[in-house]
Formats: sequence, C-alpha cells, structure tokens
Amino acid sequence: MESRILTIRTDAHLIAEKTGGKRKETIWRLLGLIKTGEIRVHENLEELSTGLVDYIAEISEASILKHGAFCIVLSGGSLISLMGLLDRSPNGLFNRKLIESLYNKIVDWDKWYVFWAEERAVNVFPRHIYSINDRVSVDKAATEYEFAIRQMVKKRTVTPSENSECPKFDLFLLGMGSDGQVASLFPNHSALEVKDDWVTHPTNSPKPPPERITFTLLVINSAANVAILATGASKANAIHFEI
Repeated sequence: MESRILTIRTDAHLIAEKTGGKRKETIWRLLGLIKTGEIRVHENLEELSTGLVDYIAEISEASILKHGAFCIVLSGGSLISLMGLLDRSPNGLFNRKLIESLYNKIVDWDKWYVFWAEERAVNVFPRHIYSINDRVSVDKAATEYEFAIRQMVKKRTVTPSENSECPKFDLFLLGMGSDGQVASLFPNHSALEVKDDWVTHPTNSPKPPPERITFTLLVINSAANVAILATGASKANAIHFEI
C-alpha cells in the first residue's frame, strides 16, 4: 500500500499519486514524485479534504494492524485545516472530518504518534505528540529532536527502514510553497544535500525565518507513504513546472 501522493488545489482540486523517478533538478524529483502516477480531479475543497481524510484513515488502520502504531509526520500551514482538525473557515463551518463520530469509530487515536516535519507546528492532537523544542537554539533543537526519534526507532515505536536504522514513518503529510518548497527544504538549497542526518537546521533559508529545523530528504524518502498538499493559485506555476 506504499504510495507517493501529490494533492493539489489550484483553480481545480487535484489528487495525483506518483511513484518512482529521480532527477536532481527539483525537490519533487528528489522525492520521487514525478515519473508515474494517477491523477484524480476534485471540484472543491470539501471533496479534496474528504479524499485526504479517507487516505489518512486507510493508512492509519493498515499501519496499526501491521505493527501496532500509526506514525505520522505533519508540516504546518493550512494542512491541519484540510485534515479537518482545525476550524479556519470564515464562517466557522469547516467540516472537522477526522473528529466526527464516524471517523472516531475508524481511527484509533491512542495508537497515533504525531511528529512535526519542521518548526512550524499547531498541536491539535490529544496525546503522543513529538514537537520540536522552540526554546533552545536551532542546532540544539535539531539534535534533541533527532535523538528522541532515534530512541523511538530503537524501541520500535517507529519502524526502521528495511536497509538501515533510518525511521520509516507510516505517512509524511507535507504542504508546499509557491516555489516548490516542502517542509523547510527549499529548491537548490544546501539542506537538500544532507546525507546522514535525520534532522537538519538551515540558518540561511531564502524565506523568513532564516533559521529553521526540518527533516531531511533521507527521512522523507524512507517513509512508507508521502503526501504533498498545495492549495491556491499561487502554487500553479510551481506545479506546472513540475508536472
């Protein structure tokens, strides 16, 4: 059931599952999102959000059956709203799908382990939250975060990859910037070249804040499933360039 999924909203709403492929020009190619895939078009955000939630619930159920836990990594921004976990609609009527009674029956929240892909975080989950320490320097915070995850891999709370001790998270759920950025990894940035660390701390990011903390490509590519979400017309050029 492993997948690479690209979820886009520009003028229309689109989900594209893509696997394989690897060219070095862009982050998406480094993540293996380009070569093959299926495209599903949705007419509105409600359909997009419903499809996303169903996708998460399916992976959650399968992961818990397989190894007793669901380890999900999230980025900040509007992603939480699309998951239906945070009401950000102007009229307060956003459908909070993952916490509706139907989804509460499907999702075993006690077995969810939630990690943050970068320093931007909104804690909306009741338990098993593994946040980045924002009260220390970025280098220390990155070291602490990687150490904590290494301990969880040793305990097998997080499953290791088949060929290394790198964590194999069940799902990476990431947003995308208008320049193609994912997590705090920017196109043509030196952070993309980090090979051994699980967590890195760029100090010269092209967009503020300059100091950031992020998982590396090594960890993202080791995940069982990766989903990237992009909403809004501002992402159209980056999407057109990629696909």
